[in-house]
Order: sequence, then structure tokens, then C-alpha cells
Amino acid sequence: MAPCGVYRNDARQKNNNHFLKVAFQGAPGNRFAVGATVRVWAAQQQQVLQQIPARGFQSCVEPVLLFGLGKTTRLDSLDVVWPGGRRQRLTHLPVDRTLTLDWRQSSLPPAPRPPLSAPGPLLTDVTAQTFTTPVRHQENRFVDFNRERLMPHLLSTQGPKLALGDLNGDGRDDVFVGGARGQASRVFTQRSNGSFALSPQPDFEEDKDFEDAEAAIFDADGDGDNDLVVASGGNETQQLGIVRVYVNGGGGHLKANPARSPAVLVNASCLRPADYDGDGDLDLFVGGRSVPGHYGLQPRSYLLRNDGGTFADATPEALSRVGMVTSAAWADFDRDGQPDLLLIGEWMPLTLFKNEKGRFIQNSEFKIQNSEGWWNCLAVGDLDGDGDPDIVTGNWGTNTKFSASTERPMELTVSDIDGNETTEAFISYYRSDGKSYPYHVKGDVVGQVPTLKKRFLHYADYARQPVSALLTDEQAKTAYRARVACLESSVFWNERGVFKRQALPDEAQAAPVMALCLRDLTGDGRPDLVLGGNVYGVKPEIGRHDASYGLVLRNEGRRFAPVPFQESGLLMRGEVRDLQVVRTSKGVHLLVARNDDTLLSFKVSK
Repeated sequence: MAPCGVYRNDARQKNNNHFLKVAFQGAPGNRFAVGATVRVWAAQQQQVLQQIPARGFQSCVEPVLLFGLGKTTRLDSLDVVWPGGRRQRLTHLPVDRTLTLDWRQSSLPPAPRPPLSAPGPLLTDVTAQTFTTPVRHQENRFVDFNRERLMPHLLSTQGPKLALGDLNGDGRDDVFVGGARGQASRVFTQRSNGSFALSPQPDFEEDKDFEDAEAAIFDADGDGDNDLVVASGGNETQQLGIVRVYVNGGGGHLKANPARSPAVLVNASCLRPADYDGDGDLDLFVGGRSVPGHYGLQPRSYLLRNDGGTFADATPEALSRVGMVTSAAWADFDRDGQPDLLLIGEWMPLTLFKNEKGRFIQNSEFKIQNSEGWWNCLAVGDLDGDGDPDIVTGNWGTNTKFSASTERPMELTVSDIDGNETTEAFISYYRSDGKSYPYHVKGDVVGQVPTLKKRFLHYADYARQPVSALLTDEQAKTAYRARVACLESSVFWNERGVFKRQALPDEAQAAPVMALCLRDLTGDGRPDLVLGGNVYGVKPEIGRHDASYGLVLRNEGRRFAPVPFQESGLLMRGEVRDLQVVRTSKGVHLLVARNDDTLLSFKVSK
């Protein structure tokens, strides 16, 4: 065991660079002025630091800000914004010292709020008027990590999802809200005043043991009114879910009809209707999210053909196991009049299947190089006005422990290394020595594979082992492998069938983007972008991803620009899982579904 030691930093003696330390004497109750922001100017350059000394659970650094100044010998100015908004400015400051700032000397009042660039915000919270009683999603308590210690995040908290459509025939869109396992899904019908009221559906109570992952409202049986199709998902049980068809009995009363439901089992993530075979009715693609208990393996996905209101499995081999699908979209990418199918997923590239008269072929001409990601959601639309469909996708973001690039991708290796019929999914990263090392801490690895305890008695032994050392040669040959080369939420511009990726602005990378929608919010005729996300269900050593409060990106042609909150009016706390735009008698509303929280409703001003 190595002895404890204190090490002095002698870097400054070697490079003769300069510095400034800033300490604080804060107001009562906030002695160290946590939250203060300091901006220093020198040689026409600036640095900004914020006083946030916390570094994790019961961990803290010295409550002093350190500015490295290089060869700068004097500061032009230093600006402080104290907690509460009061300001302070100092000029012509010497360097190589500790400057103590006292909140009582902050003589400048808070900065005035910037004027709005429009008469009002783009979005206004009207939740109380839209839903007279709060509509709450109740997540069941299940910890995926107790069964799969090596998975990077929970797969059991992917809901709720929304579906829109006129169920009672009054010409107004109603809303389906999916329930978690143990909570029945619900339908809310739209009233004449634009609010929504609960519509009791007794058959939903019978099916509340399913986790409803996705739904679609459309006329499934061709009788002139809209029906409901629901796909089950979640990660709680080894048993796969089913796709359920609820036939509209008139007036929006939905009745489960097992005879029309397909005889397939799937742990679903998405459900997308389209008439892929051109026979006049809507068929379905159902994306498989995961194999419960076997993170990383490829689940089954399904193409379901509508035969007179009854859905039959018509899945081609190429579509059956494409990966851990998270979302899908139908669009005519090759302009032949037939809907093609675009898929994204976790450990997946953007994958496009060309529709050739009802037959699906993976289109190599549309292949997007190095697009493997942890993709969560997507939307397709003509974003630049050139007449062809572009793609915008929500990814994991860059504000996390994980990083990936084409040169140093994240890798996934799945194998049953201890022979107990339970697979192990090792996630790894590349170090400078060119070898791939596991992200997982030793405790999780030996907890998942107890036989490794004897091989790695000490943490130092484990830390030096690449992933290849955890598998035998035979296991390495048969292991399933995947990779991630991109973690940035991105837009893919369609340039005559060749897609060019452009990362969304840094503000969009602060947290995983789990939901997005396209809508012209500014009235300029171009679709703007609304993003929501956050993921709390991760391991403590990774840290929950909670930096998103919702974001509006203004479409400025071939780029998206973040809209500040004062102008957008969008504030979405929590884990956002779906965004849908619904027309009401009071205007257009943006509905926000949050995991284990209430629905939100924002009115679109334009």
C-alpha cells in the first residue's frame, strides 16, 4: 500500500507564467459567495469563472478562483456579479496575488434585464388552463442496475409518450398519455374551450401491467373513425411486450381487440404508421429498444402489414435485427413517391431503408459515415427550403463523462464471459497507448462477473487491463461489438442525397436530448427546433444528466441559433420524454411529457 503524500506544484517556477487568485467574503448565509461570476479582461482577451466549489458527493475544492494569465503582467479590469445580482468592477490590477472581494463593496446595482426582441415570448406556459387537473406520470420503481450492473443508464424510464388524433369525431385533436408499468394509460378529449378532460377507458385498466412505450392514433380498420395502437416496452421483466389494437366503438370509446393485434412480442421504443405498400391503409413499423436482461444485444423490430384492419408480421430479414432502435421516421428521401424508413438508435448509425414497391433495401447511397451514436430522437423536414428532407437528431451530448470521436470511438463488447447465460456488456474508451479500457469501476465488473475477483484482487490490477484482457480468445471472436463515434446532437443537411452532419450549438449539448419537435415559432416560414431532455437514471460515478431546462433553436437558414429564455419563454424542468404540437380552439400548443412528473402546455404566440 502506497503512503499518503503532499505534492507541490512547481510548474510556475519553470514557465514563469502569471496568475490571479480571487477569494470571496460573501453575504451572511453564503460566506464563500457560491454562484458568483468573475470576468477578467487583459490584452483584449477575457476569462470567465463561476464560484462553484462542489465536485460531487461530499467533495469540494478550495473556494478560490484561479485565473492562469500566461505572460500577462497586468489586468485591464475585473467584473464581479455577486449572488443576488449586484455587481462590482475593479480596474488596472496587478497579478501574482490573491485578491479578496467583499460583497459589501459591490456598489453597482443588478444589470437591467435585456429588452425582449419581440412583443412577448415565443411560448407561454398555459398548463393550468389546458389541464384543469394536473396530469401526472407515475414511474414505477425499478432499478435496472440491480440486474445489469454494466449498463450505462436505465432503460425503464423512457416514458411517457404522447399520441394525438381525433378520437370522438368532433374535429378536434385528443391526447393519449402512456402510463408506466402499474399505471393505466389515459385519453384526454379536447373541449370546445381548448382544455382537455379525462375520457374514461375501462380496457386501459385491464392492461395497466404493460409499460406503454409508444402509441399511434389512426383509422386502423378503415371504418371512418380513428383507432388506437399501443406498443409495450420498458426493461423490467424478461417477458417481451405486445402490440395492442383498441378499436373505436364510437364517440371515442376504445375497446381492446386482440383478434386484430399482431402475434409478435417486442420490447418497443417507437411505433410509426405509414402506407408502405401503397394499398390505401396504414401499416406499422415497431422499433425494438432492447433485449431485457441483455443490454447491448440487438432486439427484434417489426414491420406490420395492415390486412383489412388486422396486422400481420411482414418483417424482412434486413429489418428484423437492426440494433437498439430508439426512433424512426417515414419520408420519401429518393423522391420516388414511396415512403422510405429512417432508423436511429443506441450504438447505431443513422440507417436508411429504401422502399422499392414494398420491399426494403438498406440504401448504401444514403449511408452516413461515422454516424454511430447514442441517438434518442429525430425529426425529418425541409429545414433549409431546398425541397428535400433534412434530418435533426437528439444525441447524448458532450456534457458527460463519455466522449467519442472517429479516431477514438467508444466501443461496446457483449459476451457471456462466465457461462451463466447472462451477457456482460463492456463499454470502453481509448487511451493514448491505443488500447481500449473499460469505463466501469471494478466493483461493478466483479459484481457482474464474480469469477473475475481472483484475477483482479486490487484496483490497480484492474485499472491496467484493457477490455481484451477480460475475455478469452474464443470469447473475443464470438462477442457482439458496436461503437459510437459521435455524441453530439446534430442536424444532417441533405445535399442531393449526400448528408452532411453539423453539430447543434453548444447549448444543445448540455444534456441528452430525449425529445424534439419542429415548428415555426418566429413566423419567418422556417421550422425552428424545440429540444428537451435530461436523464437521471445513471450510476453515481457518472453523475445524473440534468443540465437542460428546454431549448429553442431559431432556424437561420443553414444554422440554428439558441434563443434566450427571456425571448423563448420555455422552461421545462425534469426528464422530458416527448414533445407534441396540438391545435386547439385557443391556438397552437406545445405539449411536454415528463417522466414521473406532470404534463406541461405552452401556447405558441405565432
